[in-house]
Amino acid sequence: MMANPMSTLFKVMTKRLIGWHVIPTDCVADSCTINIYKPGVCIPPYIDSHDFVCSFCTVSFLSECDILFGSNLKITGRGEFSGFAATSLLVR
Repeated sequence: MMANPMSTLFKVMTKRLIGWHVIPTDCVADSCTINIYKPGVCIPPYIDSHDFVCSFCTVSFLSECDILFGSNLKITGRGEFSGFAATSLLVR
């Protein structure tokens, strides 16, 4: 299955993120994944390939959420996890 080319909208978003100094000027987006979650739904911890060395950017558009990073993530409750580092993605 062949991926569709990046849309103009996401190219514009990338340029704005660079202009706002959110991502480095040498960042050239070549892919985009969009996930839509219903309230209370989340993705469980997972590991990207160890060969994945590119930087990434994640954005939450409709609600605040937490994102956790680490090599030892733990489930602390239904849809709740603890990890090495956590940061909130705020709605602006």
